[in-house]
Amino acid sequence: MYSFYEKPEKLNFAYQYMFGEWLPNSDYAPDYQRYNLEFNMNNPSEDPEGKCRVDLLIPVKKRKS
Repeated sequence: MYSFYEKPEKLNFAYQYMFGEWLPNSDYAPDYQRYNLEFNMNNPSEDPEGKCRVDLLIPVKKRKS
């Protein structure tokens, strides 16, 4: 799970980081047999800074040796 708290237009960068940097440098690989999930935890229009709070759940599996 990756907790994101930033302007909504930057959400794409969170995915780019997860798939482009974190996963390739970890012991895990994306599990494309399962769906990514986004849990929106607030309404950005009600946030004092206009940010959205989103929990990103990206399914992974142990990388094969």
